Amino acid sequence: MYIIDNKRKIIFVTTPKCGIQHINYLYAFLIDKQMKFREVHNLPRNYKIFTIIFIIRNPYHRIISGFREKYSNQWQKEHFLSCYSIPSIEYNKLTFSQFINELHINKLKHIDKHHFIPQTDEFDKIKDCEKLIIYDLYNIDYKYIGELYGKHIS
Repeated sequence: MYIIDNKRKIIFVTTPKCGIQHINYLYAFLIDKQMKFREVHNLPRNYKIFTIIFIIRNPYHRIISGFREKYSNQWQKEHFLSCYSIPSIEYNKLTFSQFINELHINKLKHIDKHHFIPQTDEFDKIKDCEKLIIYDLYNIDYKYIGELYGKHIS
């Protein structure tokens, strides 16, 4: 997912379960909008001249978040049971260990792939950018980002 600021030549990049919602709120704050911007799924042709801020997440934290949100969350179970079912495992009794085994053994066959795509897929698309900044979701330099926008981020 990309949030492209053509005016300042900045692109925020992140993948599912790596803080998309957080980055959306951050960007809305930076541009003084109420979430009225558009995430896009394609880079502009001239992306190499942009400053790219790539947000990643520790894989352990990412997988825990994915399990908690998608596979052990009661609301998800009630509304998306058919989307998140694993044959031979009763959904309400899915353990974290079974979930990990499913990711590893069946290569996302019965898991919502969208939320577990490798973060490196996005990196491979942008690694040749002249100004690439990579932050872990829990270690973002808000002072620097604020300076890019002339704003103080508390």
